[in-house]
Amino acid sequence: FPSHDSMAKEAIVKYAQPNYIKKKNGIPNDPFYSQQWHLPHIGMPTVWDEFSGDTIVRVSVIDSGVNSNLTDLSSIIEASWQWDYENGDSIADDVEGHGTIIAGIIGAIANNSIGVSGISPKVRIVPLKSSPANSIDISAAMTRAQQSGSRIINCSYGGYIREPIEEDKISWLNTQGILVICSAGNNANNNNLS
Repeated sequence: FPSHDSMAKEAIVKYAQPNYIKKKNGIPNDPFYSQQWHLPHIGMPTVWDEFSGDTIVRVSVIDSGVNSNLTDLSSIIEASWQWDYENGDSIADDVEGHGTIIAGIIGAIANNSIGVSGISPKVRIVPLKSSPANSIDISAAMTRAQQSGSRIINCSYGGYIREPIEEDKISWLNTQGILVICSAGNNANNNNLS
C-alpha cells in the first residue's frame, strides 16, 4: 500500500491522512456547568463518555420538595409518586429551594443549553416533601420511596440524634437492595453512629 504522504501528492487525491479515532466528549453544553467544579473533580466527564444514566432508575429525594416547573427537572419528575407530608397532598412543591437543588445535582437534564447538569441526567426523581423533617414522616416517605420502585433514596436533612425508627427503616431498605444516602450535615460534627 502506498503511504498517505505519497498518495497526497497524486492529483486525483484531495486528502490522504490516517483515519484518526475520535473520543466522545462528556462535557455538557449547559451554561452553568463551568460553575459545577465538583463534576470534573469527581471525574464525571469521563464517566459520561461511557454512561450518562438510565431512565429506569428512580431516585427518591426526601427534602423540602422539588420545583417541577424548572425545565431542567420537569420531564424527569415522577409526578404520580410525589407526596407532601407537610400538607398531606400529592404536590411536593418546593418553597425553600433546597430539595430542588438536590434534585438538580442528582439528575438535571444535561446538554439542553439550560441551567446545570446533573450527575445522572437520565434518572427519574420522586419528590417526597418532609419539611420540617420529623421521624414519622421520614419513615413514611422511605416506605413510599420503596413502593415507587426507587433504588436510591436521598435524605438531605440534618440531625445528630440516633433515631431507632429511622435506623431500622434504613436497615430494612438495605435488605431490599435500596441504597439510602444521608447528608453528613454542615457543622463538621462526627456523625459516625457505629
